[in-house]
Amino acid sequence: MMIQIITGPRHCGKTSRLLSMFAANQSGDGFVSIKQIYPGGNQTSGYHLLHLSSQTSYPLARRSRIRHSRFAPASPYRLGDFEFFPAAFTQSESLLALLIQNRIQPIYLDEIGLLELNDHGFAPILPRLIESGLDLVLSIRERYLAQTIAKFSLPSPTIIPISPFPAELHIP
Repeated sequence: MMIQIITGPRHCGKTSRLLSMFAANQSGDGFVSIKQIYPGGNQTSGYHLLHLSSQTSYPLARRSRIRHSRFAPASPYRLGDFEFFPAAFTQSESLLALLIQNRIQPIYLDEIGLLELNDHGFAPILPRLIESGLDLVLSIRERYLAQTIAKFSLPSPTIIPISPFPAELHIP
């Protein structure tokens, strides 16, 4: 079993790297979180969860207009400005369980973060993925990397750091 972790700060290209690894390997399956942008803008409106082999997309999260307040109580599927849809995680868990059963590898999963550290999101399926012995390719934001490795007892992962482009090299 080999666990590879793509890590770096927010918006540095972790998802793009994971997608390029999937394309280069021509094997395996999994899910990536695809950013949705408001029309005509540059602000993230939400995320869709893309199943790699079928290219089926599931609504994963949307920017909520109401933040945590007495009118919008905190929810395990609410994080910052975003409200997450439990159905996306339920659907992905079912498909990931099939990948385990059919011994499909590597399994790609983007992104593990604060939801999982709080036992939500992909947290319920992560132990099964690790125990399966299958090769995994995960993306984890660098600020949550050490906590995630410890919490889920990830055995000897290979770390693939991604750095953001320096401002002078940024391509519009």
